Amino acid sequence: MGQVVLFKNKIIKINQANTKEILLYNKRTKEWKKIYSFERHIHNIGSGPHWMIAYTEKGFFFSEDAKKFISYNEFTKQNTK
Repeated sequence: MGQVVLFKNKIIKINQANTKEILLYNKRTKEWKKIYSFERHIHNIGSGPHWMIAYTEKGFFFSEDAKKFISYNEFTKQNTK
């Protein structure tokens, strides 16, 4: 698993090897965005502070403070209030 650095929900740096699919979740619009090549989209996404990253291959998602991975159900419960 690569490394993701978030600052105030902004994606600053991505170093993710062998990632076939990544989902991003926008807490403000409650919208999911699927991408396949992260490097190509990093600048556009990085400028949007509302995007959260989801690591779909493992079915785990970053918690809001970006300190741990949480399950899909827990992520959905926390972010769809």
